[in-house]
Amino acid sequence: LIRLDDKNLTELNTCFPNLQVLNLIDVRGLKMPMIHLLNLKTFHWTVTDSPSYICIIAPNLLTLRLECRSPYAIYIEAPLCYNLHLAVDHLNAFAVKRFQKLKNVQLECSNIRSLIRKLHRLETVEALTLDIRAGGNSKFNLEVLFCTFPNITSLCFKPRVWSEFEVWCGDIGLKGVKRFCGYLSVIDPLMTFTLVDCMLEECFNCVEISLLI
Repeated sequence: LIRLDDKNLTELNTCFPNLQVLNLIDVRGLKMPMIHLLNLKTFHWTVTDSPSYICIIAPNLLTLRLECRSPYAIYIEAPLCYNLHLAVDHLNAFAVKRFQKLKNVQLECSNIRSLIRKLHRLETVEALTLDIRAGGNSKFNLEVLFCTFPNITSLCFKPRVWSEFEVWCGDIGLKGVKRFCGYLSVIDPLMTFTLVDCMLEECFNCVEISLLI
């Protein structure tokens, strides 16, 4: 256990300019923390409380896992980031300067629909996993999903996402998705397998489908 008396993480940035791997787990008492590390490549940040503003500037960052409760805003400047795992309860604002290489995204939120709309359009993403935090309620549809992630080829729905998911809209289908994984939470078997049947009819391009009960 280490006590870090650095509410904005200014000293951390100054003392470790060549840091490549950083794990900040269960960090508390931050006000407006900013990570500004030019050589950072792997970063896992778990923020227990809710600072008003989180900023990450890391031009060589490849993998980012950010877990926090309800920050007012998040800003990320990581043009080479390839893997992103973002877990939040609620988020008012999300801004990214550049995501040029982003391929794999995992989102976990109390309101997935709201979070997806804040991400804007991410054309480079190929693999997407969605999960809803306990107590969340986040109905959305494929039109919203593919507007933000138009080129995904691999899609995974965790149990709460499947339960909250609205029936496919019109002829949108799964478009270019080639691999689909769904974690089925069977509460009403008739509803669940009716949705499965509908999904299978829409999977024109899928080469791999996994349905896990």
